Amino acid sequence: MNPSETLEAITSNDNHQAWLAAWDIIRANEAELEQYFLPHLKVIKLAIDKLKKSDKSVLRDSRDCVRLALRILDAVNDGKCRCSVFTSTNQMLPESEEKYGLIEIIEKRDIPWEPEYKCKCTQCGQMFLAIENHGYHYPWSKWIKENV
Repeated sequence: MNPSETLEAITSNDNHQAWLAAWDIIRANEAELEQYFLPHLKVIKLAIDKLKKSDKSVLRDSRDCVRLALRILDAVNDGKCRCSVFTSTNQMLPESEEKYGLIEIIEKRDIPWEPEYKCKCTQCGQMFLAIENHGYHYPWSKWIKENV
């Protein structure tokens, strides 16, 4: 999606469209966040607050990634790096973050079902240990800040 389509989708009051748009925001770098999304932060917050909880049994609430996108926007709006939210979520996988240029994987320890990554934020240089877990219904990760 282009930024206009992403804004339209995240404010659509449709959980699936908002979920798709949230991943565009999560994968955006700080310059893109500041240019395309932060000017619309109030509208995005209001729209996210209106998303309905699924009435079906689910493993993960579809609104979780939308809330993650909002936490990233809030962090950048507060003058923090987007990586400041890494330790508060298990949804961001190191190889995906690297694919979008948001981190650099410095080292990978290929431990079965739980690979470990030494990562560096490409924006601020903060180092992390990221531990993935592939033993559940979907992969998740735990991010731990390392002292630089």
